[in-house]
Parts: sequence; C-alpha cells; structure tokens
Amino acid sequence: MGEYAVEKGNMQKLLTGARMVEYCYGEIFSLWFQQGSMTFALRVDAPCWFGEKSDWLERADVPIIGMGRSEREDCLLAYELTRLRYYNLIEVEKVDFLKEHVEITFSKGNVLAIVYDALSEADYNEAYEYEWYLEEMSPQKGSGQIVVGCSGGVFFQKNIGELCLLWVRDRLWLGSTYCVSVEGEVWRLQNGLELTDENGNHYVVETVGMSHY
Repeated sequence: MGEYAVEKGNMQKLLTGARMVEYCYGEIFSLWFQQGSMTFALRVDAPCWFGEKSDWLERADVPIIGMGRSEREDCLLAYELTRLRYYNLIEVEKVDFLKEHVEITFSKGNVLAIVYDALSEADYNEAYEYEWYLEEMSPQKGSGQIVVGCSGGVFFQKNIGELCLLWVRDRLWLGSTYCVSVEGEVWRLQNGLELTDENGNHYVVETVGMSHY
C-alpha cells in the first residue's frame, strides 16, 4: 500500500466484514458500521460516488428544479445508501486504496469511491481541503477508541482521547482574538478548552457561539 501503510491497513481491518447499519446526513454524510461488538462512524466530507464515475456524473447532470449540482449528488448518494440498506447489501467485502481515491466494496459489488484530496476537475473547488475519517463509537472509553482517516490527502490515526477533530473554515481577526467558523466534532467545544493546531500553535476557547447554521 506504499505510503501510510499502517493507517490504510488499520482502516481495512476495521471495515472489512463490517456491516453498515445506518447512515445520516447533517452537512456531511455519516455511515454507521458494526463489526462484532465495535461500532464505527465513517464521516465523509469529500466528493464520492457509486459505480463508474462517468455514469455517476451523467446521473448528476439530470436537472432537478431548485437543486444545484452538489445537492443532486447528495441526493444520489442518499438514494444509493438507502438502496443498500433496503436490499441488505450492507456488508463491506473489501477496501482498496487506489491512486486518487479509496474504494469500499459492499455486497454484490456495490462500490463506494471517496477521493483523497481536491480534484482537478472544474466541477470542484480545488482550494477546498477534503476529509473523511472512521471514528470508533463503541461504549468503552480511553485509549482503545481510535480515529483513522484522510485530510487533504494526508492519512492520520489518533486515539479519540487525544484528538478533537476540528477544521477551520473561516477566520476573522478581532484585535487580540480570533473569531473562527469550524466544522467537525463541534460538540466537544466548551469554554476553556485548549486546542493545538497542526503547526503546534496553542489556543484557548473563550466563547462558543452558534454551532449549526
């Protein structure tokens, strides 16, 4: 598997044989899997498709009144996930890491592809940093729970107890204070929480405002 072999290998171990028991949508898609006594949520904030990409884009091109391209693709993805649940095609048979995307193969060859990083096609915003990650949601606490995934083309793995996954979308400098808009595990935010970014800079949360808008 080349680079990030450990992270990719662990994701394969966690997903292969797991069953998708539910999915939900709230700005991003979350797919819930069970593997024995373990429960995982796959959070997807990146372009993805089922089957051949060219066929998927052709389906997304069909106009629907009041919907833009991204909304139509979200509806397509929700339809395909519902179809898998309805026909009980929910077991993950294999996970393959290709050059530009990962392929998660469900029962009877239903393949979900998720990109690693911004695509070059004009359909997508090249400056946007995509991410997706698999988060353990099992009842046990502590170092046994893990998060493994990909952000901006870089794979990572952390213990949930060590990591608060947040991504800054907008930032406004107000004197000596930053006002930021974030996505991710916003339920972990609270006054006094200390955060460290990828460059080692330290911050303290002073006020938590609206988390959904």
